[in-house]
Amino acid sequence: MVTVLSYFISLYCIVLHSCIDDMQFGFMKGKGTTNAIFMARQMQENFRVKGKKLYFGFVDLEKAF
Repeated sequence: MVTVLSYFISLYCIVLHSCIDDMQFGFMKGKGTTNAIFMARQMQENFRVKGKKLYFGFVDLEKAF
């Protein structure tokens, strides 16, 4: 049971890491926080126009692990 759980946790971490690499902003060549701020502002404006609620969550992965 522990081996199976360990396998799934490892697989989850690999998938999560690959997603984070694609969406990471800042401290990477060609990407900056300006891009992230622009995208967040566009999402906020689009949701406001449609009258929908939008929630943002920010996680500092360095401190999470």
